[in-house]
Amino acid sequence: MIFFYIRDLATFVISLILPGSSFRRLIPRRDHFAAHPHTRFEGYYTRIQIADKSTIVLIFSSVPKASNGTSHLVHFSLNPSKASKLKAMRVDLYPPFIRYSETTSKLHDGRQSFRLEAAGIGTLDVGHERQTFELDFPNPDNPNENLQISINITNRTPLDPKDVMYTPHGRVVHVDSLIPLHWHIFSTHSAAEYVVRCGNAVICEGEGAAHLEKNWGKGFPDSWTWMQAFSSPDPAPGRKHNPRSNPRITTLALAGGKILGIKAYMAVYRSATLQWDFAVPWTILLGRRGWSLTMKERIRSNSCGVDLDICTPTRRLVVQAQGSKDLKDWLHLDCPLFDGHGNVTARENFSACISVEAHTRSVLKFWKGWHLVERTILTDAALEFGGEYRSTEMVEADRILENAKFR
Repeated sequence: MIFFYIRDLATFVISLILPGSSFRRLIPRRDHFAAHPHTRFEGYYTRIQIADKSTIVLIFSSVPKASNGTSHLVHFSLNPSKASKLKAMRVDLYPPFIRYSETTSKLHDGRQSFRLEAAGIGTLDVGHERQTFELDFPNPDNPNENLQISINITNRTPLDPKDVMYTPHGRVVHVDSLIPLHWHIFSTHSAAEYVVRCGNAVICEGEGAAHLEKNWGKGFPDSWTWMQAFSSPDPAPGRKHNPRSNPRITTLALAGGKILGIKAYMAVYRSATLQWDFAVPWTILLGRRGWSLTMKERIRSNSCGVDLDICTPTRRLVVQAQGSKDLKDWLHLDCPLFDGHGNVTARENFSACISVEAHTRSVLKFWKGWHLVERTILTDAALEFGGEYRSTEMVEADRILENAKFR
């Protein structure tokens, strides 16, 4: 383990000294969406918003050295919107293994195709041009029938179209083994085709918009919040959804919380005119009360809301998120904690409303204050509370669920 610490620290120092092009010639680039074999946990999360604003969630997650016997998790859920006629579905499966394998050689830019195979359940294939899920397993409500989920995702929108390997960590990502938790977004907005079958019956099929991301590191935070949203006009009748053909797409992805006594966040905002990222050191809050000159945090757990204000010397993002106040609208999730899965530690809502304000100012004329350049309202957004950030009602309900499911 000491070898990895020294290696990563040396790589980080070299990245600070050398220009980007020289560094990339010296140190081969790493595809951080591919597996990190020496990490404590690794999880892949995909959200698909379909035409009626319902959400499909898929998770492949591993804690290889779990002490509680639940090292691996595959989650599938269909979360209907208020206007949908679909019936809610959720399945949590704990396979004996999730096997990682590289399916092709790396491209010249370092991208790696790979497969995750969950024993007896199915696969997640991540290719250069498409990503697919093929799942087939017994229906928990009727073991005589199988649930079959087939999803094809294309038209990836990376964080930086000019650098498809870019991560919001920036050069800090090279200190892989020294940072307790990492977050990487593979696509802020992709096109998805999906079919969900039960036996011979088609439960739902169609097209939607997909968000793909992952976490990896030494452990999950003690408390956290996460949000994600995309907003764009529906494609014309008869035409497939193609995010790259629509310059008006606006997306937001934000995550953060407390780990090892420190609070930190990352935020990614993309619109037709703005391509903004906020990360450490601007997003660190110190001390029990979360002191910072560049960030403010207000978690309104019991009213299901979050207020965040993040700035650098020239950019400022003000985010206000409000989720449903009805606990029935919140999906409970099993998370990759230090001892493994087999818990109920987070809640997600897919009908949240998020207000985003973007401001700029001149460093040379900072006394003139901030200038509002963009205001956006994102509806049918995803909002998550985890750990100590859950409401009192959530914590009590999750304790009952956890005892019923795993004790």
